[in-house]
Amino acid sequence: MRRFFYGMMTVTIFAGCAEGIIVPSLVQCSATCDETQVCLQDKCYDTCSLNKPCPLLTQSCQNNLCIDGDAICTPDTRKCSSDGLFVLICRGGAYYDTEKACTAEQTCENGACVNKACENGTYRCHNNNVQYCMNNSYIDYSICSAPQVCSEVTRRCEIPAECTGTAKKCKDGDIYICSDSHWISYQACPTGQACNATTLKCEDTSVCNNGDTKCSDNQLQICQNAKWNILQSCTDAQICDSTARTCRARKCQDGEQICAENGGRFSIQTCQNNDYIQYSVCQSGEICTEENGTPKCVINQCTTLYRCENNTLYRCANNELTEVKSCPAGTTCDVASADCRSNCNNGILDTGEDCDGILFREGLTCSSKIANSVGDLKCTKDCSLDISGCTQACTEGASVCENNQFKQCIASKWVTTDCGIDKQCAASGCYTPSFSGNWDYVQTFEIAAITDKNTTARNTYATDYDFVDKDGYSWKIKARTNMVEKSESYAIDETGIILKADKSTYIQVKGIATTIGRLAFDWRSWGGNNDKGTLHIKVNDTIKSTLKFTKAETTVSTHQIDIQGEVTSLEFVLDNTASGEKSGRLVIDNIRWNYIK
Repeated sequence: MRRFFYGMMTVTIFAGCAEGIIVPSLVQCSATCDETQVCLQDKCYDTCSLNKPCPLLTQSCQNNLCIDGDAICTPDTRKCSSDGLFVLICRGGAYYDTEKACTAEQTCENGACVNKACENGTYRCHNNNVQYCMNNSYIDYSICSAPQVCSEVTRRCEIPAECTGTAKKCKDGDIYICSDSHWISYQACPTGQACNATTLKCEDTSVCNNGDTKCSDNQLQICQNAKWNILQSCTDAQICDSTARTCRARKCQDGEQICAENGGRFSIQTCQNNDYIQYSVCQSGEICTEENGTPKCVINQCTTLYRCENNTLYRCANNELTEVKSCPAGTTCDVASADCRSNCNNGILDTGEDCDGILFREGLTCSSKIANSVGDLKCTKDCSLDISGCTQACTEGASVCENNQFKQCIASKWVTTDCGIDKQCAASGCYTPSFSGNWDYVQTFEIAAITDKNTTARNTYATDYDFVDKDGYSWKIKARTNMVEKSESYAIDETGIILKADKSTYIQVKGIATTIGRLAFDWRSWGGNNDKGTLHIKVNDTIKSTLKFTKAETTVSTHQIDIQGEVTSLEFVLDNTASGEKSGRLVIDNIRWNYIK
């Protein structure tokens, strides 16, 4: 007899039973099973053995039951829970179950409970070094070098206390003061003076020369008749400068300390002779902060300015992490940009993406998207497929449209006919689209906000402008958004969006989500020289039509396109690489279309 545990249920399978005998469930089952099946957790399972395989190839025999899919683990193997609190065991190859819980003094390692070496996040002094507990074991955190030792109080490398309070002493002829338990230089005595151990002041050691100046007790003194006389007494906001023979504005008070940062390393600086000098440098992993007005080095709770945890962006402020934003579905928290970035173009095929950069879903080819076609699929900047590079294989009589060119396979070769400006390519050849009805949608770009958006837009290319129209369509324009005057020869109805080939300009509209029959727009090229270019009209990121111009066209023309299908986005892009000219400029206005009712 063998027993297997499935969650809270135990199934008993009797060894040596005749094949086909149903093993009864130990709890009541709501499912109605066939005579050859076993009920487990309200679900019917086929039975199996060495001589009786499962009826489906997609099933595996696990503990005499037919389970969908392969076994997920090796029976009776153990592993640790993700939090290290429990030992898990593989039940019948189907799932992991809790075998035992580790005690508070233990943690799970390699499928077993072991005693903790230390508590994570704690520090200790060991061999005169600071050690830090990580993953329940101590590692060296700071190496204390002489004259520093590890302090049992602060768990930091520190120089042993040399003094207390704010005591002063004479050293090497200068005055030193006790600061943070250590002697630091307080006042350097000028030439001809030295620290008096009794008065702890700089006093004369020789007779002065007439005309010499010095500073003493923040007073400017001058030597007259071989004696020092006060020339000027400086205020508390001033400091004596014997070289300049005046009282200068005080930058800081001697002994005053501040936090400083240089090259990403924090330190404490102290004021000496009206300037801040380096006093001590914080350890690696520490920052300087003021506690009750006194600068101190403390362990940095934030290793970077921004941090991502559980797809939430945090920012470090006052040595504490504060939440900035929680990234929505389809985006990933990004420390580099300190924002939520789209999963598209991250070099990973995320859920819902057919492609990402150079990565494509397995099995996607031109032939899988268009029957009897060859070529290379492309990936758009929105991580959707671009089939513009796919063409039909040349079989006698076959025809295809590419970039508004009609191609027909004749004698095993493609014969190409350019449909030009006024015609559009179809499976039967080039034709002239026409539409005499009323347009359901017209965008004239007569929007005062365009001018208000950028006052220099009239003379600047590549001006970004976004707006949502009355129908809820999202427009994005990277071009020259001119509201031109009537007197300008290049205007169309006093307005116009000007595209220029070498400026990477475009017009986009997204969020359409409807069926469009025909599309049209007014156009004319700029009134200059060498105006050559090719305008690509993309429907759903695929080139549907092209408009080629080879000279300045001062007369406004209309370009119509048959779409007859679902549309989610439109894009108008001027391409100078197709014509070889960088100066091509095109004015577009009155974009319009009708819906298929």
